[in-house]
Amino acid sequence: MHNFDKVGQYCFGCNMYAVNDQARAAMSTTMTVRLDDDVKRRLDVLADASQCSTSFLAAEAIRALIETNEWQIGEIHAALKETEAGDFAGDQDVAALAKKWKVNAR
Repeated sequence: MHNFDKVGQYCFGCNMYAVNDQARAAMSTTMTVRLDDDVKRRLDVLADASQCSTSFLAAEAIRALIETNEWQIGEIHAALKETEAGDFAGDQDVAALAKKWKVNAR
């Protein structure tokens, strides 16, 4: 699907910045995943419409899922540390903020 002639080139079909196959092979590993039939069909349709390989789209989806979850877990851990340190809004702070937004929402 992709025919990049240099490392790091924009793929207009995928609307993403990608690396060529040689560079990707040097930086990747193969993994087998089991997909529901409907998810596989939808992935095939998306690959055809975007002119990207199903492997590329699956890898990008996994990368995005990991980044989102890493961020979310990091924020949860930070919030727990703040809570343990007693660093959170009190009732008056929350009421003042609610009042501010209620006034500005009108």
